[in-house]
Amino acid sequence: MREAGYLASVYPQVYLDFGLAIPSLSVSGMREAIRQLLELAPTSKLMYSSDAHSIPELYYLGAKWGRRLLGEVLEEAIQDTDITASEAEAIATAILRENALALYQ
Repeated sequence: MREAGYLASVYPQVYLDFGLAIPSLSVSGMREAIRQLLELAPTSKLMYSSDAHSIPELYYLGAKWGRRLLGEVLEEAIQDTDITASEAEAIATAILRENALALYQ
């Protein structure tokens, strides 16, 4: 995550979709992955897809955990006064929708 976040911050053509990591890690691991990406990569270059493979339930769990854990990490950032509530809402909207729309037109 650290290297990917760095590459996204340095190269204009690099974007990150962290959806595949979500159903594969522990809850703690998923939370830490999101935290690291938000720390290093521009939020305008992060995307979340609830992709999964093999097991149908992973689509549901990926969508559920991805949104929930992104919300938790953003809530921590609000509590730490790193961002405001309106900034957190804008970041979540960008990651969950707007960045993919802008990239893929």
